[in-house]
Amino acid sequence: RLKIDAIAIFSDVTNAGAATPLAAGTLYDNTQTGIVYESVHQWTQATMTLTPPRGPWNMTQSTATAGGALMQLYVEGNAVVLYQYGAALNSRQVRVCVRTIEGLDCTEFSQAAARPTYFTPVVIYGLGSASTHQVFVENRDHGRTMNIDAIRVLE
Repeated sequence: RLKIDAIAIFSDVTNAGAATPLAAGTLYDNTQTGIVYESVHQWTQATMTLTPPRGPWNMTQSTATAGGALMQLYVEGNAVVLYQYGAALNSRQVRVCVRTIEGLDCTEFSQAAARPTYFTPVVIYGLGSASTHQVFVENRDHGRTMNIDAIRVLE
């Protein structure tokens, strides 16, 4: 027997096709319009005092410890670079999915690191450069921190 406690309905990051995708060649801060955090109450916007290599890009980062916390992107390019903060207590299970015409194509990575490192890149590539893409990044490790520092879209 299946019991459902709650259902979350997330926003449409494409705004039914009316949104402007994040373009290739630009480094976007975590606070950029077009980067959507769901559910918004699960996310904290942190301001730091230093920049890379001892702090996040533009001195800000978004963090969430709840399992299921989601970040959405709408991009035009062949690859996305996610810049993150690596630390020992960070999420060991971050899922990234790209919506394709066949459905969702997903993989996982870890933000856990032996020593703290800011502005650490993870590259999601091979999206296909001829169209726009929806990218979803989800914390699957409840109680551990997932963070978003900056995003770069590549051609």
